[in-house]
Amino acid sequence: MENLRKYLVILVIAVLYSAFVFTLIESVYPNPEYDDYCAALRYPFPMQTKDCSLPENYDAARTACIEQDAEPVDIHDEQGCISGVECSTCSKEYEAARQDYALVYFSIAASLGLLSILAGLLLPARHPINEWIGSGLLLGGLIVIFGGTIVSVGDLQSYLRPIILFLELVLVIFLAYRVWGRESVAPSRADPRSTARPDQRRATGKK
Repeated sequence: MENLRKYLVILVIAVLYSAFVFTLIESVYPNPEYDDYCAALRYPFPMQTKDCSLPENYDAARTACIEQDAEPVDIHDEQGCISGVECSTCSKEYEAARQDYALVYFSIAASLGLLSILAGLLLPARHPINEWIGSGLLLGGLIVIFGGTIVSVGDLQSYLRPIILFLELVLVIFLAYRVWGRESVAPSRADPRSTARPDQRRATGKK
């Protein structure tokens, strides 16, 4: 029953902390919306092509936009006919904003995750409840870091992705040695005579 309470406390702390961090980031640093950059590309009326003719320089204008690494966008008049071409860079601006957002999002998530892990490692284990809380903070920090990676890795610069994943792998290996490795090594350092059966201890004493 005690183990059940222990795992329940650890799980609740980890889930609540990770949920707190993700909602905090979303509230203070919202995700950029496509309409904030390319709202002008949406038309409030259906396009009409009847009795419409393309401008003389239509193809040349579209080609010029593509050569400028911009997106050619048709300009329509009140009747819905194409009256010209506009070179739009809103998609590039939106993608740049997404990359900046992903980097900041991951930086905040990683910082708060590492802070939680550090608190879990430094929490004095004088009482079992402290160990439970520390384990919950440790697990919550890992969830925050991995969750931040999942959310932002697709929009990060390509050269940052393997670096981040490698550092997270190093972190997991370090925690495995720091937490679980210490627990598994501790019994092996004990005096073998302390774990021997009574008859073995008596036999050793006779010798």
